[in-house]
Amino acid sequence: MSTIHLPAPRSSCRYIMATSALALLLFAGCSRQPVLEPLGLPERAPAQTYAWECERNFAFAAREEGGAMWLFLPGHAVQLPRVEDGPGASYRGPDIRFHHQNGQACLELPDGRYDHCQNNTQRVAREHVKLNGVDFRATGSALH
Repeated sequence: MSTIHLPAPRSSCRYIMATSALALLLFAGCSRQPVLEPLGLPERAPAQTYAWECERNFAFAAREEGGAMWLFLPGHAVQLPRVEDGPGASYRGPDIRFHHQNGQACLELPDGRYDHCQNNTQRVAREHVKLNGVDFRATGSALH
């Protein structure tokens, strides 16, 4: 006749504790860890969008981002690097100059100059989402 030996209560407690500790370590390894950014990388300022309206019914959108200005002119887009040129923000390319300060702007193109451009703050939100890739945007309220 064979004898079955049951473990002593003390060793079963050790087994449960060891198993519990192992399970806890496994679950902790699967939990989400925060993503760490490498040290030394500068934080980028969020893009700033503008909707400029000038004299002679000339209008265009612009986006200031990363030390450059994108101008979305009728028929084409151009990126201008920022230049230090007094107060406000100035951008210059080979044949285009753009300067803005306090909601006013001046644009020099090869075919003309626009001195009195105003930022249309009501159009800015629409232009900003469009430049971020949003195709459709609905606003308003439903009346029943």
